[in-house]
Amino acid sequence: PSLCPAIDVTELKGPSAESQATLRRAFSAAQSGLSKQADKLLTDSIGEWQRTRQPVDETAALYKTRGVVRFGLGDTAGALSDLTEALRLDTVPGSNPDPAELQRTFQLRANAYRALSRWAEEEADLTAA
Repeated sequence: PSLCPAIDVTELKGPSAESQATLRRAFSAAQSGLSKQADKLLTDSIGEWQRTRQPVDETAALYKTRGVVRFGLGDTAGALSDLTEALRLDTVPGSNPDPAELQRTFQLRANAYRALSRWAEEEADLTAA
């Protein structure tokens, strides 16, 4: 018997070409103002990045982008959830976020807190940024 747990090697590969194309379409939709389409495509991409165990800072960037899209759609609670998850992922061991992107994520989450009149949390995020 093997002492190593079974690992599905398909989950260790990078995202498929199709998944990468989906992500490109998501960014294009977001830049074109097609927010509902971008939200769905980003959701698909996040699932694929998690399933294939991509670097956590890349997954965090996808959550941050979807958070921005959701904020634009008026889904402040969804944006707050995504931005919080992005920050959580950016602080797990092995994550290597760009410091400027981390700062930007705190600023974006502060905007969501402000929209929800959660002043203390807004101030904490602005201080952290």
